[in-house]
Amino acid sequence: MKIRSFIFIILIIPAFAFISPENHTIFGKIYKNNKTDPASGVTIEIYTAPSGKGKKLISLKSGINGNFKSDKMINFSSGLYPVLKYKQTEKYMKIPAKTGNCLICHTNIKLTVE
Repeated sequence: MKIRSFIFIILIIPAFAFISPENHTIFGKIYKNNKTDPASGVTIEIYTAPSGKGKKLISLKSGINGNFKSDKMINFSSGLYPVLKYKQTEKYMKIPAKTGNCLICHTNIKLTVE
């Protein structure tokens, strides 16, 4: 089955969202492949192990405007693994997120689901 790129994601975690160095809220905006139109209905999940394994800590869904956010504080001290799901496509982060601040590594990179 041929799968094309469907979405791009930009995660923004502001400094005021941090209660401690390990605990963070998550929010951002997801775009379609053209990098302009928002992508709705994308599921963002955070797991304790790679490839969607381990315990699922949170599941978020992007709204009609592509935005998603959590009000729940999540502890990233042991490293957590984000998963993006859109239609039949899933994208797994291979290395653990340690801070919750995705912009540390993804400053100018928009992630794609392929």
